Amino acid sequence: IRLSTWLIFQQADIICAIDTDTILPVYFASLLKGTRRIFDAHEYFSELKEVVTRPHVQRWWKKIERFAIPRFPVGYTVGQEIAGVFRKEYGVNYAFIRNVPYKQIPPPPITTRKKAIIYQGAINAARGLEYLIPAMQKVPAELHIYGAGNFEGACNVAKSTARLVGDTMDRRVSAYVQDTLGDAFRCLDQDNDAEL
Repeated sequence: IRLSTWLIFQQADIICAIDTDTILPVYFASLLKGTRRIFDAHEYFSELKEVVTRPHVQRWWKKIERFAIPRFPVGYTVGQEIAGVFRKEYGVNYAFIRNVPYKQIPPPPITTRKKAIIYQGAINAARGLEYLIPAMQKVPAELHIYGAGNFEGACNVAKSTARLVGDTMDRRVSAYVQDTLGDAFRCLDQDNDAEL
């Protein structure tokens, strides 16, 4: 109710709902104001692990999605898979936009750098870290984890195979990759098509 009330008194030509947890306030505010609305579905909210593990909560979010998403004919998401599910379940044809960094200058030659794999993004359950961390025991490289979230405790436990760097600004991560690491695979946080 607070978000809807706040939105009603803001000057805007378009209001964007960022994920399902803001979709209802944006919908009602846009109706009252007569403004256009857009839905930024950067994850399949009702299928997040934190939601799926609570069936009663998941049912409510599914109801909200069934009601609201069809009322947002304009929207975008992070991948074809989620766009396909939304098209099938809610009849909307959303574009998808990838979250990737700007092209950087090439890093130094591989022979002068340490081998590492970099994970940058939300450190939450169901993002793949529960598989990546144990697998690193068989990989001749370091795992550097940049980000924050509810899975940090599990990352700290695996100090022998992973290094939790913490939540840092993207340009610091980029500079670190260019200056010190080799064979670096940047696992971008795509707000995770794998959550489907």
